[in-house]
Parts: sequence; structure tokens; C-alpha cells
Amino acid sequence: MDFSYDDEQDALRDAVRGLLTRAYGDSEKRRQVVASDPGFDEKTWAALAEMGVLGLPFPEESGGMGAGPVEVALVAEEVGRVLAPEPFVEAVVLAGGLVQAAGSPAQREELVGGLAEGSLVPAFAHAEPGTRWTPTARDVTATEDGGGWRLTGVKEPVPNGARADVLVVSAVAGGATRLFVVRPGAEGLTRTGYRTHDGGRAAKVAFAGTPAEPLGDAADAAAIIERAQAEARIAYAHEAVGAMETALTTTAEYLKTRKQFGVTLSKFQALTFRAADMYVSVELARSTALWASLVVDADGDVVTAADRARLQTSRASRHVGKEAIQLHGGIGVTAEYKVGHYTSRLTAIDHVLGDGDWALARLAAGVDAHETVDPLA
Repeated sequence: MDFSYDDEQDALRDAVRGLLTRAYGDSEKRRQVVASDPGFDEKTWAALAEMGVLGLPFPEESGGMGAGPVEVALVAEEVGRVLAPEPFVEAVVLAGGLVQAAGSPAQREELVGGLAEGSLVPAFAHAEPGTRWTPTARDVTATEDGGGWRLTGVKEPVPNGARADVLVVSAVAGGATRLFVVRPGAEGLTRTGYRTHDGGRAAKVAFAGTPAEPLGDAADAAAIIERAQAEARIAYAHEAVGAMETALTTTAEYLKTRKQFGVTLSKFQALTFRAADMYVSVELARSTALWASLVVDADGDVVTAADRARLQTSRASRHVGKEAIQLHGGIGVTAEYKVGHYTSRLTAIDHVLGDGDWALARLAAGVDAHETVDPLA
């Protein structure tokens, strides 16, 4: 299968890489950015908008660029390569994708258009305490009130929920899961932000009779949510590939320069073999993630493709992260050295929207849905 990119895709990758490398090529700069709220650089976010990156997957009538999942994959990989903290997958692929899929034309024009131009950062408030990676809401409820809607309950964790300019919220209404839009400053809305272990931001978002407007008119948005989550998992797989590639490159360079017993570590065959195994893991994850993006482009079984990409990426990221730390020895576990930060981010990605074991269980449950192949036929 040909995984090569065309000239326009190469140009997009180079432009995004140049911007993010200037912003975060120095790991100390990233540590300074994530140390203060909102956890990412607003100027870099604005620069991505000026390049058209924030509108990539959306059609032109919504204010986007009309690009496809491969272009989204390229950007996500560059985000992972330097651990850029900008919420590209969270805001563009997930929250923006939901608005594009479920919203009315007016909502798309306002919310997707604002996201594409960089003036609005949306967040998807879906996870609830005690729930685990489902496309449905459980305890947050929506009730009609005088022709409007009000939400009650708690969502946590909500990635970038404290910074978000608008919240896309899932809630139970009439026994089904529907999507709603909540504006900042709405009555009864409380957002408590905190820092995550990988330097990102999340929030506990509480609703107490909070006014909300329905996102579109879908009576049950569970299938829309599941599709958006699947596309986000595929984008996260590409972000993880970018992070793993940097972890591998950093480790290989360390083995070539660090000396022990008078020779560089790369002279020890066992260590070289371990680095080679890391390379195999990265390439397997890359191939699976690219295949999954092509499934999205062909409008195939996106949910199953996302589960396969998540499983392969989960296994690879655990392997690459642990080996990167161990092959660096003592400095690998220090906060001052970057491989630990890459492993932390890989761990965070593995637990967003379903981990590897969860994906494996889902894939195993569907094995009997496939026809039996006769090896003698």
C-alpha cells in the first residue's frame, strides 16, 4: 500500500512542523507554557488558525478548508512530535467534528467558523464520574423549561473545560442521549480547572439548572458521538506516532553518544536490539494509524478501524515509552529530561476515549461477526 504524500500534503506538514518547532523545539519553552493557564500558547493557536489548520476537516461553507483525514493526521503527528499542548484533537477533531456532524447550518457557521478563524475554542463535555468510555450520557439530564432546556449534573474530566469558549455537552433527554451547547457564564454553570499529569488541562464542570440550546435536532446523538470519538481516537493515534518517533530518535542519539566502559552504548548489541524493537513498534503503529485514516476517507467501518488503531498504538506507546526511559538510565526519570514527558503524554493518550485493553475487548466481542475462512478453498 502506498503511504506516500502528495506535494500539498508535504507542504502542509513542513509548514506545521516549522511553526511548532519554533514554538516548542526547545523543551524548556514548552515547560514554561504548560506551567501557566490555559496550558497552551494563545499566539501559536492563532498562528495555526492563520495557516488554516484549525479549519482543515470542515467544508468551505462552514468556514473550513475542505481537507480530509490524511491532512488531519499529518497535523496531529506534528503536534505529537514536539508535544505541542494546543488542543488540536480535542477542539478541532472532537468538539468541532460534533458541531459539524450534528449542528444546524447557523450553529456550524457560528461555532465551526469561529473555531476555524481561531476566535473560539470549543470543548466536548461528555465523560461523567463512574462512567467509562461510552457514547452515551448517564447522569447529566436535560429537561424542557418554558420552551428552552436546562441541564443538571456533573461532567468530569472535560479536557480544556475551564478555558473553553463554548461547551458541547451530552445529556439524557427522554431516555436518549442528546447534544447541547452551553455558553460561558450561563446560570448554574461551574467550571473547576486543574492540571493533568502530562501538562494538559481538564476541568470538573457542574450544571445546576443551566440553560442550554440543542445542537441540531437529532433525537438520539449516540451514533454521532461514537463516530466523532472514533475519528478522535484515530487522530490521537497519529499524535502518539509523532511522540513515539521523537522518543525513538532521542534514545538512538543518546545510545550513540553516551559512553560506558570507554565505548558508546550503541556498541552493546543487546541495547541496539532493544532500539530496533522500538523502531518496529513505531512503524507498526504508524501503518495502522494511516490505514485507519484511509478508512475514514473511504467512509468505511470507522469505529472498528479506530479500535484497531487504538490497540496497536497502545501496545507500541507502552513499549516505546518504557524503553526510552530505561535506555536513558537515571536521567530518563528526571523531570528535566524530555523522554519522561513523552512517556507521560503517551500514557495520557492511551487513556483518552478508551485504552488498549478496552479496544481489544471490543474487537474480540465482534470476532464471531466475521465469516469463517476455509483454508483449503
